[in-house]
Amino acid sequence: MIDLQSFLVDKISHRFRELRENIPPDLISYGQKSAIYKIEKGEVPKSGNFISDSLLEDYVGYFKMSREELIFGNSEDFEQAIDYILMELLFPVIAEFIDYQDLPYSTYKHGNYPSLKTQRAVIELLHIFADFARWYGLRKGNTEYDKDEFVDYFTMMDIVLILCKNNFGRIFKEKIIQDIFNDSDEKFHFNRINKKLDLCLSTYFPDIFVPETIEKLRNNSIFKLGFIVKTLVSDFLVDLPESYLEEIPIEYNIPPLRIWEIPRTLEAEKLVKQKQEEYFANKVPYEELYKGIEGAVLKHEQGKVGLEKRKLDDFIDSLTNMPSEFSEIHALDHGRWKIPGILTSNSQASNEFQKFMNNATLDMINHLIAVQNHFINCIKREELANFL
Repeated sequence: MIDLQSFLVDKISHRFRELRENIPPDLISYGQKSAIYKIEKGEVPKSGNFISDSLLEDYVGYFKMSREELIFGNSEDFEQAIDYILMELLFPVIAEFIDYQDLPYSTYKHGNYPSLKTQRAVIELLHIFADFARWYGLRKGNTEYDKDEFVDYFTMMDIVLILCKNNFGRIFKEKIIQDIFNDSDEKFHFNRINKKLDLCLSTYFPDIFVPETIEKLRNNSIFKLGFIVKTLVSDFLVDLPESYLEEIPIEYNIPPLRIWEIPRTLEAEKLVKQKQEEYFANKVPYEELYKGIEGAVLKHEQGKVGLEKRKLDDFIDSLTNMPSEFSEIHALDHGRWKIPGILTSNSQASNEFQKFMNNATLDMINHLIAVQNHFINCIKREELANFL
């Protein structure tokens, strides 16, 4: 539970001291002075009810201010309270990377965490950042991860705060402040503020506020990259057991081939282009295709059928180093080499291909992170506030 009451105690005591300096001393009755001095010193009774309903009403009369303004201050004070709540929601998610020593009312310091449901919603919201999605999906809790690698968590939190501040402030007024000053017994109870906030953060915040915010951000070409990385991490990367496989069985079925060997001369290259145009235009038989080119020979190679073992590294290299023209072939039935049991019994072969896919996916993830970080740096902070 976020301790908003402790945050407000400090603000209210300071505010009330300043306000009292602007009214005549005899305006406050002798019986009230003791309670007022305790408030100004920030002394909280065991009940937690820092300021009573009756005393708050007297303050309304003294200072001609609303109850809401006395408790939450002016617009600047209210904004600070919203900042505090949002930062307290964000901090626990990346606690191990944050130094809390200078924070006066940190949930981390006092152990007053939001509910797990609320924390999961915050984690989902932070996935708008591809860098966070990679860290949370791959590196969080990994003892081998080098913590010295820079990930800008503070700016991530700052961006989320700016994005959410206006809408969350509106929700806070509608769902919490209205309830605080319109309780069932029609009295103000300072010691119920935390519970009312926690109820909103455990229900409306994860069920409605966060999903609606994420839906809007998903439609943005910059922030959607974070969710793409999240999907790549969760759906395409697979933890694999250590493999000792060195060779892989290959079945081959190569039909008889007829191959023209053409000499590498400028004259031959010109004639090849001419012959190819004739071939496609007039459907010249393949056997006649390059006849007339000096040195051109049509060779016949016998077909081959059988099974052989190839070194796994060599086979993987043959895929990764395949000429670009082959990667442009989209036909799915021209392969002459098959790996027996790749979908069933030959799990080690499948794992090796998954390892190949893992490396390709990681390259894609790292590229998307770099792209998103560049574009986020192009965003003016003032535009974030009105984006949602």
